[in-house]
Parts: sequence; structure tokens; C-alpha cells
Amino acid sequence: MPNIDNAVAGYIQLRDMKKELEAKHKEELAPLNAKMIRLEAWLLNQLQEQGANNIKTPHGTTYVNTRNSVKAEDKEEFMKYIKENDMFGLLEVRPSKAAVEEFAESTGDLPPGVTISSELRAYVRR
Repeated sequence: MPNIDNAVAGYIQLRDMKKELEAKHKEELAPLNAKMIRLEAWLLNQLQEQGANNIKTPHGTTYVNTRNSVKAEDKEEFMKYIKENDMFGLLEVRPSKAAVEEFAESTGDLPPGVTISSELRAYVRR
């Protein structure tokens, strides 16, 4: 049975090995990802030139899809609009971990409808 020092040393060694492998993996994937990005751009250009939404080939289908990203550039203005127009459906709701923890610590209770789950884990640092 290992002692604690050996277990910590082994854990750190494994973590370092994992980090090296992840870096190597990222480095090895970089040229593949770059080629895929170039092919995606070329395919999109081909689809647009042909006025097509999709093109089927014997090896697969390429198609156009729009991916949207939404960001509140002015959070105060956005929240003001939400409140004034009762448009809370424009929000995604999730509790703030830090605020709920602070609330629980100061009141000894949780806000209604919120739970906290805790997981006890061992960590290792150098």
C-alpha cells in the first residue's frame, strides 16, 4: 500500500504526463483542424456559388447551416428592457454559485427553488 507522499508524487507525475499528452494532442490536431477549416470555407463557397443549401455526394453531404451567437453588449440596458416589457422569456435562468453560497452562509437558508450539492474530493498541488 502506498504512503501519502508516494501517492501525491504519483498523482503529480500522472497529471504532468496528461498535460504533456494534451499539449501534444493539440499540436498534432492543429494541422488537421486548419485543413478542415479551409475545406469548410471552400465547401461553403461552392454551395453559395451554386445557390445550393446542400450537395449530396457518394461520400456524404455538405450543407449550409447558420449558427447564431447572442451576447448582451449592454447588460443594464438589456435588463431594463426585460423588466419594463415583462420579457423574462429572453433570459436563461441559473443561480449564481457565489451569490447562492453567500446567501446560504449569511441566512442559513437557500433561496426558494434552489439546491446545493457538494462533492468531497481530494486534490493535489505542488
